[in-house]
Amino acid sequence: LFAAEAQQNIHRLNLFAEGVWVLQSATLAAIALHGLCTVPRRRRN
Repeated sequence: LFAAEAQQNIHRLNLFAEGVWVLQSATLAAIALHGLCTVPRRRRN
């Protein structure tokens, strides 16, 4: 019974870590996209 509970806790921790990774990656992608969209364009003379 204790082994099953420990395995369940490990699984919950892994799911939490996976969710944090997804949110962190999405935030980084949003910052990068915002940076690309706000870069001033150079004019050729």
